[in-house]
Amino acid sequence: LMPCVAIAQQKTVQLYKESLRSEVQEQQNNSNIDMPLVYNIVNPSLTIFEPEPNHANGTGIIVVPGGGFMFLSIKTEGYDVAEWLTKKGFTVFLLKYRTLPINTNDPVGFLMDNYNKNKWEGLINNQIPLCVADGRAALEYVRLHAAEHKINPNRIGIIGFSAGGTVAASTA
Repeated sequence: LMPCVAIAQQKTVQLYKESLRSEVQEQQNNSNIDMPLVYNIVNPSLTIFEPEPNHANGTGIIVVPGGGFMFLSIKTEGYDVAEWLTKKGFTVFLLKYRTLPINTNDPVGFLMDNYNKNKWEGLINNQIPLCVADGRAALEYVRLHAAEHKINPNRIGIIGFSAGGTVAASTA
């Protein structure tokens, strides 16, 4: 419950003004309490974590969780990283990018089943450019709102994990 309480105190902004698609709804799987997953992300967003004012270092970092482009490992590769970086004085922008729409309540099982059958690449080939577009939109937002968040627009980084690493590297 702690990550939910911490997140409720943060600001979340949508990356796009219009909803991008509506046939699926964002869901969260909490079957593994240590690794809650968010999937069916329809509308990309940034959750902003700001450090204590007297500890801020003027640097912004976009954090991009992984999950095979089908879900986001939102706690371990998102909230936990954001909390750690914020304590070090960074302003963190946690990116929830679009994920492949899936019709299951077991996103890990879906990913592993398709990965083991060599279907994974075919499923995500069209998804990756959307995720990279979301990464670029996140970077644009951070640059445009740098003054508002008291960061130097020349001191913005991006870090990603697994699939999020692909988004981060392609964005950079």
